[in-house]
Amino acid sequence: MLELQVDDHAGEDGAPTPTIQSIPVREAFGRWPQLDELPGLVVDVPDDALWDAWYGNDAPPLEGNRLAFGSWSGPSIDVRWTASWDLSRNHRGDLCFDGPVELAGIRLHIFEDEPIEGLITAIWGDDAPARFEVARLSQPAARGPRPSWRPANMPETVSYELWPRFLGPRST
Repeated sequence: MLELQVDDHAGEDGAPTPTIQSIPVREAFGRWPQLDELPGLVVDVPDDALWDAWYGNDAPPLEGNRLAFGSWSGPSIDVRWTASWDLSRNHRGDLCFDGPVELAGIRLHIFEDEPIEGLITAIWGDDAPARFEVARLSQPAARGPRPSWRPANMPETVSYELWPRFLGPRST
């Protein structure tokens, strides 16, 4: 996900808050690249539905998305994002963001009985467990009884946060 905070009104209906809720990285490269492989890569998948990108809350969808990655500087990577949206029937607006984007981390939610190492190996390859600092996040306190839709034998979910080791220790 990539979300740009434009100003104090970002998130209000119709206010600019360009957001990509789904970046089609796997469709672009056939696999999930390691984060240290991102510099120089370009995601330019023409199917706008795969991007799930929007100009803002209750605002038009962004089309013709293109995301180019530059170099890392600490936990930030330079990004150039271009897209457009319909302003009116015969007019288009153009988006061009060019600047650093801070990596907030990677959060994965899995069933309690699934090994996190198996999941990250399936996503990023055999050496993936050595490439991340993996921290299990504390479980929030249960709020009420088990939902009726959830079978009693279904395992609980747990959350993990992954931090790429090549970026060095995580600053808090």
